[in-house]
Amino acid sequence: MLGKTPVIEETRDEIARYFDGRDTGFTVRLAGHGSAFERDVWQALRSIPAGDTRSYSRIAADLGRESAVRAVARANGANQIAIIIPCHRVIGADGSLTGYGGGLWRKRWLLEHERRIALSLPSAGAIPAEASAPLRRSIPPLPLPEAERPGQAIN
Repeated sequence: MLGKTPVIEETRDEIARYFDGRDTGFTVRLAGHGSAFERDVWQALRSIPAGDTRSYSRIAADLGRESAVRAVARANGANQIAIIIPCHRVIGADGSLTGYGGGLWRKRWLLEHERRIALSLPSAGAIPAEASAPLRRSIPPLPLPEAERPGQAIN
């Protein structure tokens, strides 16, 4: 079939496992686009465990560039491979959800999806599925501005 390559097949399989809740890791090799700084930020994003978040300022500090918080935010926003490079795992310093190209409601959904997966995967040191079911149901929702609803944009 035209257009099928091993990389496309691997990417399709990894994305399917992600949305099926069976895995959160992406190992597909990515082409090196972007500036050196952007690639450093994107690598830092890939190192954030699923179900966890980091602030822009924490990423800047982790890169040894404490004063580059806005540059980290710009690099995060320039990411063209959402989910595989998990830009949705970046939040504001105060813990609030901040801009996401797919909408804040989708960012919240992705973070909650990953938290449920993290609670259920044995490789993540999870407790047995039957014991974690009540926990998965009781994960508190992430804060979301009132104005943000599926299908609406925030100005």
